[in-house]
Amino acid sequence: MMADQKTAAPAAQAGTRAGYVIAVIVNLVLWWLINRTPGWQTLPWITDSFEDVLWVVNLSLFASVAANIAYLFFDAPRFKALCQLIISLIGLWASVLMLTIFPFDFTGYSIPWALFARIILVIAVVGSVISVVVQVVRLVRGRRA
Repeated sequence: MMADQKTAAPAAQAGTRAGYVIAVIVNLVLWWLINRTPGWQTLPWITDSFEDVLWVVNLSLFASVAANIAYLFFDAPRFKALCQLIISLIGLWASVLMLTIFPFDFTGYSIPWALFARIILVIAVVGSVISVVVQVVRLVRGRRA
C-alpha cells in the first residue's frame, strides 16, 4: 500500500506539470490567433472598438502564461493562490471592460446574440468575483489552489 502511494505521487506531479505546459501552449496559441493579422478583424461581429480591450485581453493571457510557467518550478499553495488571485483580478478587469465597451455588433442576426454575449460577460464577472474571494481565502489559509 505504501509503495503505491510513493509511485502515484510522481505520476500526479507529472500530470500536473503537463497541465501547466498545456495551459501555456493554449494561451500562447490564443494570443497568436487574436493578435496576428488579420486575427480578430476577420470576425464580422467584432467591432474596431475591440482594440480598446485588446490590451487587457493580452494582459490576461500573458498573466496566465507567466503563472503557469512559474508553477512548473514552484507551486506551493500560497504562491499558487496569489498567482490565481492576480489572474482572477485581471480577468475581472477584462470582463468588466468588455461589458462596458461591448466591442460586438450582432445587428443583422435573427438570434439575440448581443443578449447572450452580455449574459456570458455578466457570468464571467460574477465568476471572477467568486474566484477572487476563493483565492483570498486560500491565500490566507494556505490551502491548495
